[in-house]
Amino acid sequence: MSSWTPPSNPSPAYQTLLGFAGAMKARDHTALLASFDDSAIIEILPKSLGRPPMDKPTYAEYIKGNWGKFKSFDLTIETVIEAGSIFTVHAASKGEAVSGAAWANEYIIIFQLTTPEAGGVPKIVSQKEFVDSAAMMKFIVEDAAKA
Repeated sequence: MSSWTPPSNPSPAYQTLLGFAGAMKARDHTALLASFDDSAIIEILPKSLGRPPMDKPTYAEYIKGNWGKFKSFDLTIETVIEAGSIFTVHAASKGEAVSGAAWANEYIIIFQLTTPEAGGVPKIVSQKEFVDSAAMMKFIVEDAAKA
C-alpha cells in the first residue's frame, strides 16, 4: 500500500502527471495520449531490453497492443518528486494477462513537461521509463507458456 497522496493544490504540471496516472489506471487510451505533446519521445529502459525510442504515434500503438493483453491492471504511485518541469515517479503495477499469467512490475519514470503557452496545459515531452527487467522477462516466459 502506498503512502503517497497527491497534493491538495497541484501545479498545472502535476495535474498533467495525475491525468497520465489516472489514464493508465483506467486504461483510457484517449486520455493517456492527451497527456503527451505531439513531439514526445518515450523510452523504455534499460537499453538492454532492446526497445527503441518511440514517438507519440508509435507509443499509441504500443500501449493499445499491450493493454489488450491484460484482463486486469492496477498502477500504484509510491513517490513523486517534482522539480520544475521534471518529475521523477516511483510506481508499481500488478495485473493479470489474458493468458492467466500474473503481472507485477516496478518503475522509475522520469517525465519532462513542456512549458505551456498562456492558458495552455503542460504536456509530457519526454518519458524515460525504467522497468524491472527481471520481472518483465519472467512475465514474458510465463505468459508465453500459458498462451
